[in-house]
Amino acid sequence: MPAPAPTAPRVPVLGDPTRVSTGRLAGFDVARALAVFGMVVVNFRGRMASYDGLLDINVWLMDRMEGRAAALFVLLAGVGVSLRSRKARQIGGSTLLAERMALVRRAGVLFVVGLLNVHIWDWDILHVYGPFLVVAAMLVGASKKRLWAATAAVFLITVAFQVAFPEPVEPPYWTPQGLLHSMVFSGNYPALPWLVFLLVGMWMGRLDLYSAAVRERLLWVSGGITLGAEFLAWTLRTIGEDWPPLWFQWVSTWPRPSGPLYVIAACGAAVFVAMLCVIVADKRARSSGTVALTATGQMALSLYFAHEVAILIPMEHTSLYGMPVEVPMLYSLSFCAAGVAGAVWWRSRWHQGPFEMVLRQVSTRSAPAWGGGLVGAGDRAQLEVSKDDAGLGALGGGPGSARGVEDAGAPAGAPAAVGKDDGG
Repeated sequence: MPAPAPTAPRVPVLGDPTRVSTGRLAGFDVARALAVFGMVVVNFRGRMASYDGLLDINVWLMDRMEGRAAALFVLLAGVGVSLRSRKARQIGGSTLLAERMALVRRAGVLFVVGLLNVHIWDWDILHVYGPFLVVAAMLVGASKKRLWAATAAVFLITVAFQVAFPEPVEPPYWTPQGLLHSMVFSGNYPALPWLVFLLVGMWMGRLDLYSAAVRERLLWVSGGITLGAEFLAWTLRTIGEDWPPLWFQWVSTWPRPSGPLYVIAACGAAVFVAMLCVIVADKRARSSGTVALTATGQMALSLYFAHEVAILIPMEHTSLYGMPVEVPMLYSLSFCAAGVAGAVWWRSRWHQGPFEMVLRQVSTRSAPAWGGGLVGAGDRAQLEVSKDDAGLGALGGGPGSARGVEDAGAPAGAPAAVGKDDGG
């Protein structure tokens, strides 16, 4: 009996019912993409000094995004640390120590790169991510209760410092004292209180995020906290119009300086967006939109540097200062569209973005994945997720990784019960 003729492999395209991720929660990559978009919009507006608009609603929307996208980035970094280190926490000993050292190496690379980047980009976030990861390395084996205790300690210390020093004197930036003061107290992303976002993310990563009940509980609770904090801030500002100016730091949800209500509102918003992305992406995992945003989120570090070039060069040759907010809004949306298209094209050919490749090689001492797409030449539209993503939103490891270290003997794509065996 003659053998059946071989059939040509099916070539999937975006939107086909093909697997988008293997053992991962693609929603965290989607959330990271949204964080990239938010930072792009905010930074483009800031560089153009655009504070008035043709429509008040656009100004209101831009104001609401201030400090939220960056908070989401930091929270996703904490999620990534916990998801990546799950197996190491189970094994303990030298395995957990190796995980800590990998985080410290990555922290060192990001700190140095960030300090260099500060020379051309005042709003660099990488140089503070480095110290954040050192804190994450110290607490990577902590229980959920200890993470909450650390979160409360950071929040209360921040409040105490702001009470004691309502208008702190900043030393010159390029001195050891000035750099430390900026990273801890007075910078754009000071450790007090921004470590709260990282620690809450680490706590989230210990939960069973495959459970629909856990996801919905996080979604509704975080949404309620955000609305409650915003309503309380609005009420206090309304009744305290004649109070001293420093009062508004305490009742404002504006990120600079980062008052208590801002921290609560931004943290709630970050958890809400992350959970919403996880829920939606899980239901539409094979849609072209999810695939495209997943690819974008996995190249957050490369897009972060690209957005600097996209605004700094035009600002050198054109007079864009003081334009209506609609101008940076449209320009940033155009960049985001181009970034999505570029990310899909790149990730269909290579495992990681260009800067993600370098960061992974330097910080984890692994062989670079320069060549070859994630899938075969005939299946390049299928964006299979790599196990150890080194993107900006997951500086401790891929935030979508449900296992961090592949479970021995588990079938490919089998979800792990995240967080069920974590203490606390």
